[in-house]
Amino acid sequence: MHDIPLKVGIEVGRLKLTVGDFLHLGRGSVIELKKAAGEPFEIALNGMVVGKGEVIVVEQSSGVRVVEILKPAGAM
Repeated sequence: MHDIPLKVGIEVGRLKLTVGDFLHLGRGSVIELKKAAGEPFEIALNGMVVGKGEVIVVEQSSGVRVVEILKPAGAM
């Protein structure tokens, strides 16, 4: 069971854009998200949210520190 691959996703935020606004984006463009600075990111496994985390920098790479693991629906 430990060898089963999982797709891990980190969602930074969501935003609706018009096609016109999207076409105006270019290198260096900044997309403002509707998420407060410091608010935790959602951690998902195979598309299901399982926890929350915060962005960290490790040497030259970005990472996510797990700050909360959510209990499955129906769990006691």
